[in-house]
Amino acid sequence: MKNQFTLVRQQKNNDCGIACIKMICKYYLTDFNEEKDLKYVQFSPNGINIKDIRNVLNRLGFKTEAVKLPKSKISASSITLPAIACIKLGNIDLYHYIIVYKIEENYINYADPSNGLMKKTFDEFNINFTGELILILK
Repeated sequence: MKNQFTLVRQQKNNDCGIACIKMICKYYLTDFNEEKDLKYVQFSPNGINIKDIRNVLNRLGFKTEAVKLPKSKISASSITLPAIACIKLGNIDLYHYIIVYKIEENYINYADPSNGLMKKTFDEFNINFTGELILILK
């Protein structure tokens, strides 16, 4: 069963991945217990990585797939939504996770755990998009 899309804000600078897991769980009405479900995750000062996000989602019963798309290939027909996307923050080697929840003809709508609900053109979105996605196949 699915719910309406709900934004979850990150609580610390490095927990955007956790906020994305929470958003996916809320969307699919799946229980998430942070203490229990993050028990085996190795946290770094920069947060968690794609592998850890997938492992947590898989333990929660989701089937996931990590894909790398050419930036110009993201479209509503190429991915299942919502999907977790990786973006690069500025000119530094710092990565951030967001949820792409809607793709329109000229725009991508996404939930950024630190900045809220966003809407950008494909060109604007692709400036920072790494091409890496976690698809939820549940």
